[in-house]
Amino acid sequence: MVLQLISGLTEAFSSVATLIHQSHPLPKFYQARSLLTLEEAGLAKMASTISHSSVHTTQQRPSEDTS
Repeated sequence: MVLQLISGLTEAFSSVATLIHQSHPLPKFYQARSLLTLEEAGLAKMASTISHSSVHTTQQRPSEDTS
């Protein structure tokens, strides 16, 4: 069941899928699910941080010389 779980994952979860797949013995289903849930939360937090920081980034325009 764990192998089926990791076989359908997207590229974003490839590092965790590799970790689970190379575990010997394979983790129990609930342990694998927990690892994936933690990874998903981390990815969501990272995406939130990136989008939040891009909102606060402003581009300064050169001031016009009126002299």
